[in-house]
Amino acid sequence: MKKRTAATTFAVIAALAIGPSTAAIADDGSTPTNDESSYSYTAPLDIVAYDAEVAEAHGYRIETDENGEQYSVPVTPEAIAEQERDEAAAESMVQARGTVYGNCGTSSLTGFKSRNDTVTFSTSFAISGSVAEYDWRVNVYGFISNNYWSTSGFGPLAGGTKSWTGAIPGVVGPGTARVPANSAQAAVIKTNGAVCWSGGPSFGFD
Repeated sequence: MKKRTAATTFAVIAALAIGPSTAAIADDGSTPTNDESSYSYTAPLDIVAYDAEVAEAHGYRIETDENGEQYSVPVTPEAIAEQERDEAAAESMVQARGTVYGNCGTSSLTGFKSRNDTVTFSTSFAISGSVAEYDWRVNVYGFISNNYWSTSGFGPLAGGTKSWTGAIPGVVGPGTARVPANSAQAAVIKTNGAVCWSGGPSFGFD
């Protein structure tokens, strides 16, 4: 996805060093067997910057307070109405037991490794607001080999949520699957310009 110049902090902080990968793989329909365990974890989505270009395109303006902190101000009637809806939705959001919400929302990763060296996963994000665009990735680090899955896209997204299920092959040995933490590789930009990064949910496998 094209990154905008206004969000320089949205650039990749450090490229993750992983092995050769394949393109996104469709869900193979796997389910855990008796000797496979499925794990589910969540992590917060937090605002790390504001993208003024995205904000302006959706009727918002980015301003800076006396402490140097940026914030988004709705300007158009449509943006004002959207912010009111988003604030109401955020107040009514029910936090599931064990779920940690950031000031932007939450991210999740669930999965397991099967006997054919394939890691099956489900991953998602949910934000308190409207989505303009997103990048999302799952990295899998095996003891012998690594791989990854990634996607990107644009809003609007109903309810500020998006989820995927897939399978990543060629992962040899025990290891870890994770959504990149504090990285532009797993990020959501809201229509008000807020740039949100995942806290990096992960799970281990044998």
